[in-house]
Amino acid sequence: MKSIFTWLLLGLWAIHSIQEDTPIPIEFNLPSLGALNGSVVLAVAGFLLIWNLATEFRLGKARIIAWYNKEEKQEEAE
Repeated sequence: MKSIFTWLLLGLWAIHSIQEDTPIPIEFNLPSLGALNGSVVLAVAGFLLIWNLATEFRLGKARIIAWYNKEEKQEEAE
């Protein structure tokens, strides 16, 4: 789910960078938010991307350890 938001925010930032310093018009019900600034979108997208990569790394590391333990148990059984 996090990766969906990451790609969505990166897409919004890309649209913003194409528009050359024009804020992305996103309508909110709260008048205080108005339009998102590109730097805010970039900061949030960067944070989510780093968080997503860290989570994937942690899950990958856990999979490798589980595979190694499984191989080790099979060798002991033989």
